[in-house]
Amino acid sequence: IERGDLYIIKALLLSGANRNAQNIDGDTVLHLAIKLAWVDRPCHINLLQMLADDELAFSDVSLKTTLRDKDGRTPHLVGALLNVTSDVTKFIPMAREDILGHDNEGNYFMSLANKGVREIFHYTQVFKQRLRDIGLAVTLQPDCT
Repeated sequence: IERGDLYIIKALLLSGANRNAQNIDGDTVLHLAIKLAWVDRPCHINLLQMLADDELAFSDVSLKTTLRDKDGRTPHLVGALLNVTSDVTKFIPMAREDILGHDNEGNYFMSLANKGVREIFHYTQVFKQRLRDIGLAVTLQPDCT
């Protein structure tokens, strides 16, 4: 997601786009924003804030923050794994299910938050490959304004 994409995302939200739609991997746009925040924090913090804004989304459906991806992880569990929890909780409050729930491997929030660098590196390599497989690439943008 590049800087100009924030305007497109904002337009989609104002048009009533479904923030809770899930792709084949079970990722919602919130899951993807958190995964991308790990790579490019400055721009994706803005994206997280935009996605969390219920007033911006022209829809009666609120953002569901406890939907799980194919690994059984809510967006907050993904944030714990990638060590971006503090960024995520600024805009999206944690639910009971985030704290007490676990993923498909039995990992709870605290166990994911304590994963080592090797596991995080492997996870991000797999995610980057998934993006390449569908024709997308991550572009780092130092200036998000």
